Amino acid sequence: MKLLLIRHGKSSWDIPGQPDFNRPLAMRGHRQLKELAALMIKEGIIPSKIAVSPAVRTQLSAAVLHQAGWGQGSVQETEESLYEATTPSILRMLKTKVAECESLAIIGHNPWLNEVIELYTGIPIDNLKTSGAVLLEWGPSEKMQVGAAKLIWSHRLSS
Repeated sequence: MKLLLIRHGKSSWDIPGQPDFNRPLAMRGHRQLKELAALMIKEGIIPSKIAVSPAVRTQLSAAVLHQAGWGQGSVQETEESLYEATTPSILRMLKTKVAECESLAIIGHNPWLNEVIELYTGIPIDNLKTSGAVLLEWGPSEKMQVGAAKLIWSHRLSS
């Protein structure tokens, strides 16, 4: 099983008082996501399924990645539970999604992305930066066990 965790692109704070849910991507976010798409394509990191938070910046992140050629053969769906998620709610959602596919990508938010990476790998994480991604992998007998994942690829991760 492979799990790709992607943090949304850098968001814009240009509109004072705009609700967090509605913040769009900044131009820097667009550029960084295009770089990320190229890197993932080069590495052959294409999941069978992509789950995306309903927030505007994550939906736009998914669109930029797709327009840059990444994930075009993947099934993509909006997963309402990914916005304002907690680590326990993410773990419950993952158990359901994992049963449906061999490789899953999630486009979401911190702090739970950092927490999930730490939980599954046992590696202390400082920050998965915007437009950052990590690819985790479990052996056939490990079935997404906590602490058993191998971090096999990362981009914009500081630990």
